[in-house]
Amino acid sequence: MAAPPSGSYYNEYMRANALLKHGHEQHARRLLTDRGAYISFLEVQLERVSAACLAAQSFEQRVAALETARAVQETQLAALSSVARLSQEFAEQSAEQTQRDVRALDERSAEWTEKLSREVREQHARADAADAQLRRCEDAVQQLAERDAVAQELDDLRALVFALETRLEGMQSSSVDTDKHLAFLKDLVTDRFDKELEIVRTSVSEKCFTMEGKLKRLREELQSLPQELETSWRADLARVQSAQDERACALRDEVERTSEQQARDQSETKGLLRKCLDTQHLLSASVVAIQNEVDEQTQSASPVVSSAIDGLRENQYKLKDALRLLQTCAQQAQQESRDRCRELAERQHAAEDALARLAEESQGQADELASVDAISVARTRTLVTLGEVEQKLRHDADSVAEHAVRSVRVESESHFKQIMEFTSAMENRLRILERGFLRPTTPDHHARPSPEHARREAMLQNRILELEERLHRKAQSEEEHRALFASQRKSELQPPSSSSVAPSSQG
Repeated sequence: MAAPPSGSYYNEYMRANALLKHGHEQHARRLLTDRGAYISFLEVQLERVSAACLAAQSFEQRVAALETARAVQETQLAALSSVARLSQEFAEQSAEQTQRDVRALDERSAEWTEKLSREVREQHARADAADAQLRRCEDAVQQLAERDAVAQELDDLRALVFALETRLEGMQSSSVDTDKHLAFLKDLVTDRFDKELEIVRTSVSEKCFTMEGKLKRLREELQSLPQELETSWRADLARVQSAQDERACALRDEVERTSEQQARDQSETKGLLRKCLDTQHLLSASVVAIQNEVDEQTQSASPVVSSAIDGLRENQYKLKDALRLLQTCAQQAQQESRDRCRELAERQHAAEDALARLAEESQGQADELASVDAISVARTRTLVTLGEVEQKLRHDADSVAEHAVRSVRVESESHFKQIMEFTSAMENRLRILERGFLRPTTPDHHARPSPEHARREAMLQNRILELEERLHRKAQSEEEHRALFASQRKSELQPPSSSSVAPSSQG
């Protein structure tokens, strides 16, 4: 059997080797040494060897990677086994701890429930005891109230019994006296005095009739006397209340007038303060301007001008201190006057309340009184007390009002005097300063003034006129502010007066 032709040396070589192995030597061909075929054979072998090497190298790399993966897996397995072991131990420990905690909680809950049940039983027992005590206290209070009522009734009955006993004793003493007198008369009277006895009896009977008539008239008068006393007492009470209301209205008017006078004094004080402050500002501005002009015109000032400026500055500092002191004094006086007015209003309200309470008490006492003597005594006591209260209220109100008005007037006058003294001092200082600056300071003042001096005098005159104009404008603005402040003060004072009149009308 002929071998099939092949296209390469390698195929032919492989076929020949196969035939030789199977014993077909006669059919095996002897290969010729072809250089190109051998080179191609070697290349093919080299490619196969290189491919095998690359495959072996890749297998080696894969084996190494598998080894590393296996080592990593083993370490992970060891870690997981340790974690599983630790988790199992922790689970066992946590289960045991949970069981212990559950047992402890059960024990504590049992103890707490037992304790709470005991406390609840104790609280129930205490509540029952408290209810029993409360019932006993209510019974005791009721018994005490009944005892008080009974004691009061017993006292009233004892008083009535005592009065009846005194009357009975008086009647017994009078009856004993009459019995003694009758016995004495019986001993003295004999048969020969029958006519005289008859005459006496007739006179006694007539006197008894007259006494019975007088007694009836007295009873009628006594029956009408409580009404007359009550009407007269009510009339006196109304008269006292009307007098008290009139006095309260007069006091309120006096307080309002005092507050208005105080407001006017305060507004005048504030206006004077504003004037002083404006004058101070103007003086400071004028002093600064004059000092600048003098410094520009002359290198060295004269001793008179320097002393005047120093005195003006010192007076300005004094004026500032006085203004501060005046402001504090005005504030203190305002606060004191407000406190005094408030105290006067409070005392007035307290007096009205006391008068109302006294009237109510007198009314209650008058309603509770049952006898004519008690009514007359209560009426006299009430009238005396009302008179004393009225006199005391009048005296207190007059003293407080006079003291408040006197203190406000004295403080306002003192403040006004201080302000006037400081303003007069400032005017004198300004006048001296004007004379010192307007007149020439050189010894040759009779000589003809230079043009520079005339120009300086004209500038000073213009400056003075400007200051006077500014002062006039300031005075006008102060008058407007004063009128506005007075209207505001009047609007502020109107509500308190209405509120103070309301309680008196209610009382």
